Amino acid sequence: MPDTIIAPASAPGRSAVALVRMSGPHALAVLKSVFQPKNPQRVWKPWQLRVGAIVDASGRPIDTGMAVWMPAPNTQTGEEVAEISCHGSPLIVELLLKAALAHGARLAEPGEFTRRAFLNGKIDLSEAEAVSDIVASETEASLAAAQRQLSGELSKIINDMRENLIDIAAEIEASLDFADDDVPPVDAEKLKQSLNQTSGEIADLLRQAIRGRRLREGARVVLVGRANVGKSSLFNALVGAERAITTPHPGTTRDTIEARLDLQGLPVTLIDTAGIRESPEAIEQYGIERTWQEIEQADLILLVLDRSMPLVDDDQTLLEKLRGRMVQGVGNKSDLPPAWQDEASWLSVSAQTGAGLRDLEGAICQSLAGEGALSEGALVSNLRHIQALEQAAASLESARDILANPQQLELAAADVNHALAHLNAIIGADVEDEILNRIFARFCLGK
Repeated sequence: MPDTIIAPASAPGRSAVALVRMSGPHALAVLKSVFQPKNPQRVWKPWQLRVGAIVDASGRPIDTGMAVWMPAPNTQTGEEVAEISCHGSPLIVELLLKAALAHGARLAEPGEFTRRAFLNGKIDLSEAEAVSDIVASETEASLAAAQRQLSGELSKIINDMRENLIDIAAEIEASLDFADDDVPPVDAEKLKQSLNQTSGEIADLLRQAIRGRRLREGARVVLVGRANVGKSSLFNALVGAERAITTPHPGTTRDTIEARLDLQGLPVTLIDTAGIRESPEAIEQYGIERTWQEIEQADLILLVLDRSMPLVDDDQTLLEKLRGRMVQGVGNKSDLPPAWQDEASWLSVSAQTGAGLRDLEGAICQSLAGEGALSEGALVSNLRHIQALEQAAASLESARDILANPQQLELAAADVNHALAHLNAIIGADVEDEILNRIFARFCLGK
């Protein structure tokens, strides 16, 4: 029989209200030991809040709060659950936890409530991981993507693919096991079509995965350009605060400066960098080296040029060095008379007046999200899921190649089963404890 676990479900520190959650077979018994209702004669009824006194391990009242008891199996974890709301004093929460521990509960491990929900069949593994993504969401778009995964959209797609592969594997196995009977040989072309259907669905998920990862983890957008083209001013304008020092003198920025912001639903880390130029100063040279390091890690580079000054050879050299990377050209200082014409793909902005900034934000999001709305189709964002899908795709490709030779059907069946195992791992249909430990260890305490 599992233990009864307890943990704070609210953030640590002082607050108006704190919530403590229990789950396990003795949740009600522990609740009765640490909580004394105002009307002790009333029987505890499920799903009904009761007002009363919270007591410590010795039975001494320490606070007044509310409590509710929820019987299994219709709870979040599938077990008996109890929750106590108290005033948000860390001392009260600590004394309440000690009292519950004294009466047989134990402290929950990170993610243990969600893990029990998974083990008790309330959610599958991909939905469990979505819980962690919801807690970590920084923007409405990333929250919407995590909620779609929690609602089971990804699970449904995976399960449909699994059903198709199970049918294919069963047909191949039947042909192998009953080759001497009246079972007709497999129709290799028909099986290839079925495999192609599943491979196409996997490819669709993987195409959306880049967008999903950026919604989940954010994207790195790096401002790059020669010294004194207004990168720091543009950085401040996009951030909406004077984060970077700006002066008329070239080389003011000697190091990278970062800011996290929400760009139309996309979590972005915006990085201001040192202007790229030849400089005898060791500190500025180090800053320029840091610029190139950031370029290597960037999801998108904003190449900033000064529209009010003629282009020079260094600008062209920089363009050549950035060729092959994802670059958005930005012509800054559009409030001044232009010294050159914009290219069609370049955006004119003024960090000074704010002109063109909304268009720039839109261009950044479009470049990073690709076609469609940010959260549209972004069901795969977890690296573990991406790797499993890639491995499943490779196994299906191998199975299709082998089907061309009817003498090697056993190998095709093995590849289909390998692909099935990778899909199973996404939803937790067959997953090792070591993987579960690694997944749930990243969760908050009390989730």
